[in-house]
Amino acid sequence: GLSTDTIAAFSTEQIEALSTDGIAGLSTDQINALSTLQIEALTTRQIGALSSKQVAVLGTDDLAALSTGQIAALGTAGIAGLSTDQIAALSTDQVEALTTTQVAALSSTQIAVLSTDDLETFSTADMAAISSSAMAGLSTDTIAAFSTEQIAALSTGGIAGLSTAQIDALNTEQVEALSTKQVAALTSKQIAVLGTDDLEAFSTADIAAISSSAIVGLSTVTIAALSTDQIAAFSTAGVSGLSTSQIAALSTDQ
Repeated sequence: GLSTDTIAAFSTEQIEALSTDGIAGLSTDQINALSTLQIEALTTRQIGALSSKQVAVLGTDDLAALSTGQIAALGTAGIAGLSTDQIAALSTDQVEALTTTQVAALSSTQIAVLSTDDLETFSTADMAAISSSAMAGLSTDTIAAFSTEQIAALSTGGIAGLSTAQIDALNTEQVEALSTKQVAALTSKQIAVLGTDDLEAFSTADIAAISSSAIVGLSTVTIAALSTDQIAAFSTAGVSGLSTSQIAALSTDQ
């Protein structure tokens, strides 16, 4: 095979001329021997052919030199190969260039090193693509910085993947932006950390969407603060899920 010295001596035109099979056939040592200029010369088809092991040996300077088009061309295997240092080295423009398929492939450890500025560039489609397991990587500061549109775009699996600390980081406007499907995905532990102001912002449709298993998460203080319209909106399954102490917290008007 080609020695690393030979690979390093290739012109950018020669590198660009390699077939995708030729690129895929390069060892990690051969990939590592490529200069930043040679990496920068790779076509989007060649970038898409890189394996996770090949991507893993790229330097942060190499990645920084890639265009947004090249970044968007990385396959899911390539995305999986990115270390946290490599992810952190991506510019905001490069992060914004990630496709929804690539976002869906990000792990919680990779998501965790993206800055708030990076994540604020995520489109609603990107937000919907974040896997439930990757949600754990979002810091509470990042959660709090999301727009209401971004919060509303999270999948029900994404909502279910939020920790109680992450739910607690949501402001009232973000909670109010939750769709009925997202509300229906909330667990009793998640419901329990919502403030009275948060629950008061729930529409009657949101209240009706709270599952019978999640109802038990409502504190007696929260129950007492709900409006008569909200109480009337509880589904029959929701009412059946109320505990005796929650029932006792209801006022005569409620």
